[in-house]
Amino acid sequence: HHRSLLVDQSLPITSYPTKSPTGSPTRPPTREPTREPTQSPTPKPTGWPTLPPTREPTENPDHHRSLLVDESLPITSTTKMPTSNPTESPIACPDCICKDDWESDFILLIDTGCVSDSECGDYTEGIAELASTFKPRMAPRVGVVTFDGTGTITQIPINDTRFNDFKSGGLSVHDRKDFYDEVRGLECNGNGGDPTIKQANLVSAIDRAMEMFEYEETVYLP
Repeated sequence: HHRSLLVDQSLPITSYPTKSPTGSPTRPPTREPTREPTQSPTPKPTGWPTLPPTREPTENPDHHRSLLVDESLPITSTTKMPTSNPTESPIACPDCICKDDWESDFILLIDTGCVSDSECGDYTEGIAELASTFKPRMAPRVGVVTFDGTGTITQIPINDTRFNDFKSGGLSVHDRKDFYDEVRGLECNGNGGDPTIKQANLVSAIDRAMEMFEYEETVYLP
């Protein structure tokens, strides 16, 4: 009846008009509006703004205690001034026997099984890089043992005179390169060259290393 008052009469009338008015119209507005604003609003503005940061570290935390915490609270423990003698970094072991490189021996146990020919170059290169980093000179002595699922092979003995000779007293740049190349050139043909075989007898490699250590301590070095 009042279509002319509600819509533009130039618009076509839809072929799909809405059904009769909904039986569930919108509920009437709430009869109880929101109560008065909170009785404890935030002060505007706050009377205690944040203090500016200190330009220098606090020498004594307790000196500015009144500015930081409620003085009515008891102090159970306070932070002392920074120590004038901090611990070394890294922390030294007072009970360690090996005080320097000349009293250290290392044996690398390298698994050559389940490593394909395409991976072998990157594999041995990473090991050679690692081995050369902790052998800056003749000491510490470094041995190399390879193992797979069938047994072990001593590639570089602990008392190898090429790289671990105490009497020579030094390891030249060329010697260190030869040591690197020796490790870098290891072949990854363990388990008969079949990378699908996942066997690795680590226990035998550890036993071989312990035999080398025991020989050095009881026979060679004395």
